[in-house]
Amino acid sequence: MKVIAAYLLVVLGGNASPSADNLNSILGSVGIEVDEDKLNLLLSQVSSLRAKPWLKEAETERFWAWVRFLWSRRS
Repeated sequence: MKVIAAYLLVVLGGNASPSADNLNSILGSVGIEVDEDKLNLLLSQVSSLRAKPWLKEAETERFWAWVRFLWSRRS
């Protein structure tokens, strides 16, 4: 899960296809060591996915959830 979170963090930062070095850098900065074989397997599986549109959709849904919350609290 931490590796996936790091992957999405890099994608949100503007890198559409993060490398193993990108993820190791992020995870290593907080003391997390990752098995290279598992990391490479994950990257090979997600390399064809396009995470950016999915993240944009999630951001939009969060925005509207916040608007609905604020609307429900109006006096």
